[in-house]
Amino acid sequence: MAGGADLDDAVLQEPLTVTFVPPEDAWPQVRGRGPRPAIWGLAGVDASKLVLIDVYLGTCRLGGAHHLDQLRIEGPAAFAETPRGWHTWWWGWPPVWRWSRRQVLFEERQWRVATGRGAKQQGWYPELLDPHEVAKLDRQLGLLGPERIAVLYRWLRKGYEDAKNEPGAADFYYGEMEMRRHARSTPAAERLLIGLYWLIAGYGLRASRALAALLLIVAGFAVLFQQFGFSGRQQPGFLSSLLYAALTRILEEPSLTWHRQLRKRQSLCSQASGLPLRSKVGVISLYTNGR
Repeated sequence: MAGGADLDDAVLQEPLTVTFVPPEDAWPQVRGRGPRPAIWGLAGVDASKLVLIDVYLGTCRLGGAHHLDQLRIEGPAAFAETPRGWHTWWWGWPPVWRWSRRQVLFEERQWRVATGRGAKQQGWYPELLDPHEVAKLDRQLGLLGPERIAVLYRWLRKGYEDAKNEPGAADFYYGEMEMRRHARSTPAAERLLIGLYWLIAGYGLRASRALAALLLIVAGFAVLFQQFGFSGRQQPGFLSSLLYAALTRILEEPSLTWHRQLRKRQSLCSQASGLPLRSKVGVISLYTNGR
């Protein structure tokens, strides 16, 4: 870390721009990933008159700042990120955890360390190695709850969206939803729905989770088709059940009654069950492309 400034309770009469201009001979070392000066606090500051360029906000206290939605932040990722890699803690729950990559506020890092358990508590303070110093800092600065932190994320998200920086606003939307999921003031039913939204799709921002959920649902229904969806003693294989699910939509004919359609599809599926594996996969791919 290359030093910094504390702007808590600063009174700005005129617009102020805080920027990092490295020496000319230092450009090759600092460009893109070198140390940047930090802003340690903006509590009580009217952020509508403030522009921050190429500074680090990973240890910045935003609680108490005014007009955060009008704060202009320019340059590379200004905030700290979630802990990287897999974390293990065999004496607590969960024993293993991996965080989704995103930018996080200092207030959330404080809250995670204070309330986290097991592997979820590790790796949140890469700049501060002494846990006693971390505990002392938390006592001095106080701890914001999820409700207050969600408001900070909401205002920052609005500011990024107003600046047409939707990719940057996505991390703050994720953080806002995380705090809403943990806030005690959120109704239990809403917390359940938000939790399912997080698990299945990462609040609509993690396509890999949505794809995995879709594959699990399709595979689960294929197993149900295989076990209970066909009459007779001989049950089809798993791929044949997937093929049947595809044919259910491809061969739908409104002119036929549902039981006649069912008999037709079962007959075609029985004939297709003898096809080679490559042919089955081709039919399923054709169905997917058609959808």
